[in-house]
Amino acid sequence: MQLVDRIKDFIEANKSSGMSQNKFATALGINPAYISGYIK
Repeated sequence: MQLVDRIKDFIEANKSSGMSQNKFATALGINPAYISGYIK
């Protein structure tokens, strides 16, 4: 489950700067809307 922790850390670290979830999703090859819905 190391990957999950790394993803959580990544999201937390970039939340304040508003780092584009689209960029993050693209890096993982996931639909950006899925990530946005998952985070909220």
